[in-house]
Amino acid sequence: MTDKVAAIQMASGPNVGANLIEAGRLIKQAIDAGAKLIVLPENFAMMGLKESDKVDAREEEGKGQIQEFVAQEAIKQKIWIVAGTIALASRDANTVKAAWLLYNDDGSLVARYDHIHMFDGSIDA
Repeated sequence: MTDKVAAIQMASGPNVGANLIEAGRLIKQAIDAGAKLIVLPENFAMMGLKESDKVDAREEEGKGQIQEFVAQEAIKQKIWIVAGTIALASRDANTVKAAWLLYNDDGSLVARYDHIHMFDGSIDA
């Protein structure tokens, strides 16, 4: 039998707690369909109303409500999870790192990728 991967889609809002409840429901649904690897979308835990909301919701790597949720889901469900962008603290207090985190089935963080925004520059004609 081939292991299944589930790419979750969800419409996140500014309420982290509500978004995590919905993510948990969708993770369970994917597991019930046989998924062993779950990929959560960008900003699954929080889609702010303004740009500064992600700065206010940032977490230190390895600490925080969002990362704890993902780690616990991985342990509880015995699955690997790619947590789409999570706002992690950066050196600049006014910005965040948009990090993709990979957790294994024992809840350990095994990889991190900081999303690079290719289109943040300006193009002069």
